[in-house]
Amino acid sequence: MSTVLANPAKMIARGAPHVIHSDDELDVYTDALFRLTALENPSASEVEAIELLTLLVERYEQAHYSHSTDGCGFTCEVPHRKTGSHAT
Repeated sequence: MSTVLANPAKMIARGAPHVIHSDDELDVYTDALFRLTALENPSASEVEAIELLTLLVERYEQAHYSHSTDGCGFTCEVPHRKTGSHAT
């Protein structure tokens, strides 16, 4: 199977999703993601858009809002290697 990628620079210039650089962009992407995930039967391209927007939103949030001290990138319970107990 051969996949041809259109010119990414041209796609971004026309408004295709791109790396999020600000909280304002995060709001726009989050709103778009909520609209897409509310669809009852998303098309294949809508599912791809959901996956892409999720990656972009998670990347921005991890970089700007992560409180984890264990390096997982998420604020979550992570077993401590030495004690086996959980930390948040």
